[in-house]
Amino acid sequence: MRARLDRYLLSEIVGPVALGFIVYTFILLLQFLFQSAEMIIRRGLAPSSVGKLLLLSLPNIVVLTIPMSLLFGILIAVGRLSSDSELIAMRSCGISLLTLYRPILVLSAFLTAVNSLLMIYALPWGNHALMQLQVDIMTQTVSQQVQPRVFVEEWEGKTLYVFDIPPGSDRWKGVFIAESIPTTQSNQITVADWGEVKVDENGERIVLVLYNAVQHKVNLADPGPYEVSRHKRLELILQDQ
Repeated sequence: MRARLDRYLLSEIVGPVALGFIVYTFILLLQFLFQSAEMIIRRGLAPSSVGKLLLLSLPNIVVLTIPMSLLFGILIAVGRLSSDSELIAMRSCGISLLTLYRPILVLSAFLTAVNSLLMIYALPWGNHALMQLQVDIMTQTVSQQVQPRVFVEEWEGKTLYVFDIPPGSDRWKGVFIAESIPTTQSNQITVADWGEVKVDENGERIVLVLYNAVQHKVNLADPGPYEVSRHKRLELILQDQ
């Protein structure tokens, strides 16, 4: 009798929980898609890349939708049982509240364990993989956007100019970059024989690596001192975080 009652209560809860999980996950996926719409449209991502973005964002979303859907399912199931006076009928038969809510507690404990495992293992992996994919997408699109003898103003306060790109190569021949921050008087111009775009070891920055670079720095408020420095290898941060 108790096993039949447990199965009945679980059947009343599982349906709303599954429905809430699907609806909440879909809503949060749409929100993530809208937040990434500018990057997707502006950079012309392929459907496969968009699918990977959505797939890698799932761990971050699922850990939120599991407790939300559980609460939704419990409210719907208990509310229906109460409105149909089934709870009153069960209590009048001598069934205690602990017996009634036992399957709910078991389901809650199971989903808590699942959610904890997702937060410990799947969530950090998913966030790291998503960040790496976003950085890779930005790096690839930067290389595609840069055209020989065309000024690129993709990054605030920086203007990039490339003289030539050898066919089949990711390196640029003859690089000119001007850096000017509007809120300050500090300006600098860098020219280099070669340049390429890379991602730092932590995967948090897009870096322009210049080879045989000469850097000119001047302060417009005090233009007297003029600093010139030479570097065999120079790294300039194009985008942070």
